[in-house]
Parts: sequence; structure tokens; C-alpha cells
Amino acid sequence: MRVTENVPGAFERFKQIGGALHFVVFEDAHGGDAEARAAMTTAVPGWCAKASDALSNREIDRLAFFGEWYDAATGSLLNIGKYTSSDGKVLINPKLRDLRGTRLVSGGGPIPEVGTGGQFAYAFSFTPYGLRANPEEVQELFDEITESSFQQICITRSWIGAGATCPKCLVTLRLEWNGGVYSCSQYMYRRLSG
Repeated sequence: MRVTENVPGAFERFKQIGGALHFVVFEDAHGGDAEARAAMTTAVPGWCAKASDALSNREIDRLAFFGEWYDAATGSLLNIGKYTSSDGKVLINPKLRDLRGTRLVSGGGPIPEVGTGGQFAYAFSFTPYGLRANPEEVQELFDEITESSFQQICITRSWIGAGATCPKCLVTLRLEWNGGVYSCSQYMYRRLSG
């Protein structure tokens, strides 16, 4: 298993707009818990190697992985909450793809519960400091990255835990085979066939 730099341009653009997720792509990955733990150690800057042993995992479905800030019927990112636009319209849970030309001037909503796993859509589209892109571009990058990485779904595992030796280590990792995508709310790993 080795890191490859051969990834779609959307990954670099996401970094440029201030995306908080870190993506790493591996090729020649074969799967399994041991390899997933090795990928975390390799890809996550400052990762405590012993912390991988303290993580537990469970199977979750695609919807749980993407979380509540994702509308599965339309593939849209959501801005969960109640907002008012500059023209006075009240919007409840608007889809990012529907916000073209709309400026939100007030409002807010909840954030996901920490440690529950999933919530990739929220982690992708919302940061404490905001993204340097309009909502439509964020949606387009989400579409490009997920379409190139999450097409074939076989097994998804959510890895959660905080090791006593490294309490800052908390991770949710998605394992997907038949295309071998490793990803998590902060990091992503992918097996390229070939």
C-alpha cells in the first residue's frame, strides 16, 4: 500500500477554499483492520501510533456516513437550520445547490453530536471559519469528490475512540470495498484498481 498523488483536481481545490478535511489516497490497498490502522498512522499528521489500537469500529450505512446535513434523495448538502436571506425570505434547511445568488444574513442551526460517527457532509461543508467559496461551488466539489471516491459501496465501518495515550485522537473512518475507499470525517484513503 502506498500513497498516490494521482487524484482529481477537486481535492486540491477543496484545500484551496479552506476545507477542513484532509484527503489521502492509497493504491495497492488490500483492506482489513490492520491495513486501515496502518493507513491512519501513515496519513494523519501527528497521529499517535498507539491510538489506533484504542479505536473500535462498527458497520454503518451510506446515509449514516454522510449524516443529517445530506439529502439522499437529491444528493444535496443541506444547511440545517432556519435562515433569513437578504430579500427577507425565511429558509428552513436549504440545499446548498438551491442557494445560487442568495445571501443569508441571519440564522443558525444545530451541530452534530461529537463521537456519533458519520456526518461527513457537515464536516465537508462547514468549518468554524467558513469556506472561501459560494454554496454552489462547495456542492460541486462535494459531488466531484464523492462521485470519484464513493461510487461502489460494500462495507462501511465507523472507527471511533479516544486512546488513553492520546485523548485528542478521535476519528470516524469509512471503509468501503469493491473499489476500496478508506475515508473518514477527517481523512480519506482510496485503493485504485489497476
